[in-house]
Amino acid sequence: MLLNQIFVMLNIKLEKKVKKSFKFMKILILCIHLIYVLLNQIKLNLIKMKKLITSSIIGILGLLIVSCGGDKSTEQTAAAPAASNETAAPAADNGNPSYDPERGEGKFKDVEVGATLDVAMADAGTKVYDVKCSSCHKLTDEKLVGPGWAGVSKRRTPTWLMNFITNTNDMIDKDPELQAQLELCLVRMPNQSLSDDEARQLLEFMRKNDGVK
Repeated sequence: MLLNQIFVMLNIKLEKKVKKSFKFMKILILCIHLIYVLLNQIKLNLIKMKKLITSSIIGILGLLIVSCGGDKSTEQTAAAPAASNETAAPAADNGNPSYDPERGEGKFKDVEVGATLDVAMADAGTKVYDVKCSSCHKLTDEKLVGPGWAGVSKRRTPTWLMNFITNTNDMIDKDPELQAQLELCLVRMPNQSLSDDEARQLLEFMRKNDGVK
């Protein structure tokens, strides 16, 4: 009987110790699990933060590239057409004007436009504007990087505009008003390397913006 009682007491003590050990192990496992979950969450947050920072940097670089006019030219961006000055340019030695403010400088001599709008051409010009011009020029008279386009097709002749679009650098170098505009804008317009067709489409879009129907 005495031995049985001793064994019973020992078993009770052993069970208590085992229970305490199991309880401790459960708490320990739970703590380890919580630490693992916490570390995983921190890792996920770091990955998300890294992606966010990377996306932000790419977005900022994209905006900087677009704001430069979308051209790879090493030249810096310009002034667009300003208000026309009707005064004649100084004459060269041969009696011909060295620069014609009505025609500008370039291959176009006499560009004719219709009395009404060519809708298809103007729509094509909208796409050219969106890609090449919208980052620097608004369609109102408000300045962005360069001056706004409102009224430009009324202030300038079609020939002048076509020459300016396709021969930008020479025009800025020779046109006194463009040089004055450059001093205000502080940014030189790059040649956007548009084809003659794209330039004509852009001209028609300018006319549409100025209310030609």
